[in-house]
Amino acid sequence: MTRFDEVLGETLRHVEAAAFALHLQSATIIRDLQGRVRLVLELQRGHGLADADRQALAQSLDAALGPYWGGQIWQQGKRQDATYRALEAQINSQRQLWAGAPTTRGLTWYKLERTFSKSAWLSDTAQPPWDLDDPVHPALVAFYSFKGGVGRTTALATVAFLLARAGRRVAVLDLDLEAPGLGALLLTGIAPPDMGVVDYLLEVELTGRAPVTLTPDYAVIQNEQSLIGDGPGIIVLPAGRTNAAFLEKIARLDFEKFVTQPHNPLVQLLEQIRATYTPHFILLDVRSGLHDLGGLSLNGLSHLDVLFGLDTVQSWEGLSVVLPLLGARTQRREVLLVHAMVTPARYDPDANERFRRHAFDLFHDFYYRDDEDMPNPMAEDAPYGIPIPYTDDLLNLSDLTGVTTLLTVPQGPYQRLARLIGTYLARETV
Repeated sequence: MTRFDEVLGETLRHVEAAAFALHLQSATIIRDLQGRVRLVLELQRGHGLADADRQALAQSLDAALGPYWGGQIWQQGKRQDATYRALEAQINSQRQLWAGAPTTRGLTWYKLERTFSKSAWLSDTAQPPWDLDDPVHPALVAFYSFKGGVGRTTALATVAFLLARAGRRVAVLDLDLEAPGLGALLLTGIAPPDMGVVDYLLEVELTGRAPVTLTPDYAVIQNEQSLIGDGPGIIVLPAGRTNAAFLEKIARLDFEKFVTQPHNPLVQLLEQIRATYTPHFILLDVRSGLHDLGGLSLNGLSHLDVLFGLDTVQSWEGLSVVLPLLGARTQRREVLLVHAMVTPARYDPDANERFRRHAFDLFHDFYYRDDEDMPNPMAEDAPYGIPIPYTDDLLNLSDLTGVTTLLTVPQGPYQRLARLIGTYLARETV
């Protein structure tokens, strides 16, 4: 039996082997929620799809694909009735170019994938809610790790404080909604707001209206002088109160719908933060794994993705899934890869170099394009393998004490990360 991973290639092979294939101009594979495929074929002007050719191809695909064959082949432009033309227009608007299709005839191939979820990850056309051409617009930076427990939230908090110390206005959002922690870390000693990101999204989705103000109901300002010096306070939007109702609220958030509906409540929140606080940077603490909100944040909202990885099989496998998705974007944004929890040099002096070379190969295969020059993996500003060493001081970090220690390390790894974020965004940081 043909497997799911083989369906697209098999479909292409049988279509291009058909007798009428020399008259084809393009082909679109529509794959439904169960993985079954249907075809829309565009033939060159003056050529039609004969019933015998259609039937022969359908039989061929039925034998090759088995249950993955959906049984329908349409010729684009064949029918002119209003219903069919509306359906055709919808297909043309939603399909995406199949980059790298293994065509032997030079055909243009498209895909239209119907899924229950993960649309944000699979889209190659998603864009941030605003561009960075105007220096007034804040830079959106997503901090992400495929696996948890790698120091992502600690790094985000430290970078936020470093930016604030340097006089930059910063807002941070806890979008790790199913395992929140950023709010608790950043608001040590400060009463959290009564509500948070979850409440905002739920209420805007329900009422269609944004709240008049964010502070103090949804956001709190962290302005502890020992942390930020004379810099502006950090605007903190926690996930929400983790009480008995928290799970009930999350269960009612349909992030797949956020991708397709014209008014995305998360974009509304970002727009309101921008208008209310005019920050220079908005930092997003993103859910680990392949959660829909992670795809929405990395692939649809941010100007820069800061990925965190370990030198482990699980981490490399996760990056091998995520990097191709980010690299396939029509207008690709920048990505930085942090080598988290690096083994101290006294135990393994080559740990970071080994990671960098592996990361270089991964970026070469899945992110950079053939006509692009890749930075040397050992270069100081290379985007792959920025080291953040393992330290006992950060074990079980639950308050800002450890962060304060990190801030005082001269020319430390977090300062370096903050500078590189500025370099890749062309924005001044620290």
